[in-house]
Amino acid sequence: MNKPVLATLHATAEGLSSACEAVEALFRSPAKDGSRFDTALPIPGTEATLDEVLTVARTLVEAATGLSEVKNPFFLPKNNIITLNSSLAAAKLEFDQIVHVNANIGGISMVTNKGSYALQGQNGASTTFNGFLQNAVAHLDSALSSWSIIRSLAQTPRFQDFYEALKSVHLRQAEISKSIEQFEQIRRRLTDLQSQAEEAAKAVVSEKAETERLRTEAEKERRTISEYSSETGQKVELIRSAAQTAATLSSQVSNYAAEFSSFDNQLDARHRKIEESNDLVDELLVELQEEANEVKRLRSEASDMLIGATNAGLAGAFSSRERERSPKKSNLR
Repeated sequence: MNKPVLATLHATAEGLSSACEAVEALFRSPAKDGSRFDTALPIPGTEATLDEVLTVARTLVEAATGLSEVKNPFFLPKNNIITLNSSLAAAKLEFDQIVHVNANIGGISMVTNKGSYALQGQNGASTTFNGFLQNAVAHLDSALSSWSIIRSLAQTPRFQDFYEALKSVHLRQAEISKSIEQFEQIRRRLTDLQSQAEEAAKAVVSEKAETERLRTEAEKERRTISEYSSETGQKVELIRSAAQTAATLSSQVSNYAAEFSSFDNQLDARHRKIEESNDLVDELLVELQEEANEVKRLRSEASDMLIGATNAGLAGAFSSRERERSPKKSNLR
């Protein structure tokens, strides 16, 4: 898991190596007027000279690049490797700032203070590299602290045996974890199977109850079928008897049909006679009406004749009566 971090550290160390060469070339070269820095003097604010600082930097570069060749970097302290990389990168940045400032002033025109690294640029500007060097010293000191911890572990006797033992423990732990996972899977599987078995047992109990219910229903149906069978036999006998009766009735109906046919013929004849009688009645009614009219006429004539006859008779009778009475009246006189 430390290989990517070590690769980054290796690249940072190579960059710091190039920065050291640039700074060393700058400080060991004379200014335009021939003046030089005294690199054997301690950097102000520190106890290290420039030569010592560059030596420490190059030592750390060699140590950092050497870590990438460690066969088993797995147990190297990762946080210390990261801190070492950050410190080396910060020291490189300070050296890069010195080179950058020198380029901006157009190079060193003259060294104004050999011990404090004060100077004047060819553009006339005055500056100092002391602050950059102080910062670089601090970053390299932090890098040494991180490297001392890494070195103490990397160069411990029997480190390979220790690594192999830890690796074996790790592999054993991985196997145990795998076995635990397999056991957990088996346990879950057994739990699932137990649940399925319980569900199956419930289903069996349910099926048994359903089977018992169906058996009871079947027994009821069997008794019902027997009852229906007996009832059906009785109904069959009734149907047979009804069929015989129907056959008898059919025969009687056939006989009645012949009688009905004869009766229909007689009825038709009677209907014809009735129609003929109706015709005669109609004719008689006409004749009777005519005779009634004639009788009415004769009665009218008779009435007229009777009236005439009565008047004449009464008059004659009265005259005769009077003649008979006249002699009597005369006698009385």
